[in-house]
Amino acid sequence: MKKLIFLLLPLFIFSCGNSSDEENIYTGESVTYSLFSGSDVGSAGQVEFRERTDGAVDVIITLDYFTGGGKYPVHLHYGDLSNPDAPQATLLSDFDGNTGKSVTTIRVLADETPFTYEGVKDFNGSVKIHLANTGADYDVIISAGNIGSNESKGFNLESIANCGQEVEL
Repeated sequence: MKKLIFLLLPLFIFSCGNSSDEENIYTGESVTYSLFSGSDVGSAGQVEFRERTDGAVDVIITLDYFTGGGKYPVHLHYGDLSNPDAPQATLLSDFDGNTGKSVTTIRVLADETPFTYEGVKDFNGSVKIHLANTGADYDVIISAGNIGSNESKGFNLESIANCGQEVEL
């Protein structure tokens, strides 16, 4: 019995250590914005911007009830949701319909502009999750929301503009 305890004790100690490593990558600062269903196939959700200790920002997107499976493109756009052909500030990691999540670590935008947690609340932007990368389904929005300085503009389904497919460089 004593041998078994001595064999299992190191496993217990090492298995408990991983959670603190994960917690140590964040400063504790975060801001969350609402995402709204953008179509009949859509879902509401949240986009959270979390400050990392290395100065980067993790963008974590979760949807409340989307069960479509597959992967869906996610873009961080300049301008609010009603801005037609709003250029993409950066591509985010695809939303995974199986896990219900998208996680992206950002240090710079596509044009090499630094992206920091301090700048998130003043960022003139929006987030959109599309049904497809190209074709007619590109214009189908699963979820969308204004972020940063645009949060106060709220959400109006009829005012969501089509997205520009170009990344701002």
